[in-house]
Amino acid sequence: MIRRPFEQWLFEDVELTFGLEPNHQMKELLNWLKIEQSNTSLSTEIEKLRLFLEQQVGTLNEYELNSLFIAPFLSLFQFNYPSNYRIFCNRLLEVETNEVISSGRISWIIAKGKQTTRLPFLFFIHINDYWSLTIPKGENDALGQLLMAMLSGQSKEKQLNQLLLGCFIVERHWYFVLLKGKEYGVSKAYDATQLDDISDMVVILKRVETHIKTELGLL
Repeated sequence: MIRRPFEQWLFEDVELTFGLEPNHQMKELLNWLKIEQSNTSLSTEIEKLRLFLEQQVGTLNEYELNSLFIAPFLSLFQFNYPSNYRIFCNRLLEVETNEVISSGRISWIIAKGKQTTRLPFLFFIHINDYWSLTIPKGENDALGQLLMAMLSGQSKEKQLNQLLLGCFIVERHWYFVLLKGKEYGVSKAYDATQLDDISDMVVILKRVETHIKTELGLL
């Protein structure tokens, strides 16, 4: 029996233990990330946030990054929809199988529920604590932690082919992750200080809105 918190899982360990296969050319991932036409015009709110991050990113710890950039940025999308779904922060998730017992806190979860997360889990965001420079080798693998969170959602859904979306953030870089069955794919790094990249991120996160509403029959 493996007993290990999320923060001690490397993505390679997750692959080997749960039989996951990386496939960064998954059709569903490519469709999610596809940009039909580049558009570098941003709303005033997003441009202010981008400029703030560009100027301050090297001085921010995880909590400052979360409260001063990520939270206001995500608030511009419809990720809080009263009585249907909302954002939960720093909530405990668990994975329990015949071979593994593991749990951990994930920075952001979008799910049904009022006080507690309820099925389905729709979108996971994990912030890597890049400020902690003394973390032992083998810990704090952001992709590994995110995959464990997504496996938690998958096991609770009890639908292996349920499509789950996620994102992990390392300093200025955002990586989008899709899990379906035993396959997962990871996007390139999107730099939130760069105009082209943050413009693409807006499109990608708008598609998350659509995915959530489709899953819940709200469209």
